[in-house]
Amino acid sequence: MNNVVQLNVQEQSRPPVIKEYNGERVVTFKDIDQLHERSAGTAARNFSQHRERFVPGEDFHVITYDEARFTNFVERPNSQGLTLVTESGYLMLVKSFTDDLAWEVQRQLVKVYFSSTQEVPMSDYEKLMLTMKTAVHHGEKIEDLTQKYTKIEHTVDNLLTSEHCKRR
Repeated sequence: MNNVVQLNVQEQSRPPVIKEYNGERVVTFKDIDQLHERSAGTAARNFSQHRERFVPGEDFHVITYDEARFTNFVERPNSQGLTLVTESGYLMLVKSFTDDLAWEVQRQLVKVYFSSTQEVPMSDYEKLMLTMKTAVHHGEKIEDLTQKYTKIEHTVDNLLTSEHCKRR
């Protein structure tokens, strides 16, 4: 399965690697800088300057160093983790980019990258995390059902004991 999309900006192909987190397409600050031909650190700086305006979980996600190591998102993750920018976060982050290239890149990313339904294969880490989340969820359900069963069993025992006492 192909995990690259073709963006055609200013008659050049710019193929960003597809990145998904929790089933949602995301980009890194490095992706934004490269696609918009900005100097390294521009997107991260703009994000930091307006950090209070971005909503965690909606505009961006921060994954830990360990999570980032097991993805294809960056070559060498930062020890503080990796910020993944969603479509809404991307659009807010680059609204200050007003040159012609920025308009073309934004249009292509929204039309081709973020709105694409092409599936991305999960990394082994993502598969493991999904399996672990499912196992934890099932474990919590089993615990809940066990507690309910114990309460019902106790109630039945009490009823039987009180009925037995009444018959004597």
